[in-house]
Amino acid sequence: MSRIVMAFPTLSDAATVTDSNGNATYPIANALKQQPRETVRTADNTDSYYTVDLGAAKSINCIMLLYTNADSATNWRIRAATTEAGLTASPVGYDTGTLQHWPPSATSPVDNSSWTRTHALHLPATAQSFQWWRIDVTGLSGLSYYEFGRLYISTAYKPARNADIGLKIQYNDSSDGIDTPGAHYRRTGKQWRTVVARLSFRFESEAYDDWLAMDRAIGGAGDLVVVTDPADRVMDRLIYGYLDGIEALDHGVWNVANASNLHTKQYTITEFELP
Repeated sequence: MSRIVMAFPTLSDAATVTDSNGNATYPIANALKQQPRETVRTADNTDSYYTVDLGAAKSINCIMLLYTNADSATNWRIRAATTEAGLTASPVGYDTGTLQHWPPSATSPVDNSSWTRTHALHLPATAQSFQWWRIDVTGLSGLSYYEFGRLYISTAYKPARNADIGLKIQYNDSSDGIDTPGAHYRRTGKQWRTVVARLSFRFESEAYDDWLAMDRAIGGAGDLVVVTDPADRVMDRLIYGYLDGIEALDHGVWNVANASNLHTKQYTITEFELP
């Protein structure tokens, strides 16, 4: 099992983003909006790309397109460079090559067809420091258009050690029922998930430089993504949501060798809506 990943969109939300095949009714500006139902959509099903200028070189280790309508034939490719022209030069600064858009599964064939929408996730093996990024989306012949609800290009937090045993992913469903004299009927409601993850016995550097910095950046109004295991069953383990209360930082016992308390913190992340 891979370590948990937690990302927030501070860098990409401050970037300048353009698209090659836009639909004015579903503009590229929606990629930087929190509500995933305010989508970005292409004008048709021809190949398209999205260019991102971060304003300066930033260390990036997480790229995501969330709430997409990609099918099994859809691919994406991510490139990065020091200049915009460099994005299509050879050699480019960073190039994933063509990847399947559906997130991978290590334990079974990649089949995310049971999901209404899917997320695309790429975590470079090492962080990449570039100002300019380009995401190409291809293989759209089976779709009328390509659509997504949120863009993340981020310096994600990957803890030094994984979350504690007992991490919880809970499905929530607001469906209810109504009784009539003749029968009981069910009414479909919204579905969403909640993740509860506890991180224990960490040194002061991780507690203050990562946890508290993330709390300040996100607060109660911001959004974030948590992936409890990015190596397998990503659709089941990737949650786009918000901090459901900012919980206390627990200063534990003193560690003499590292001159630091051993800190503990619990995070509860509630999903905006099920993909």
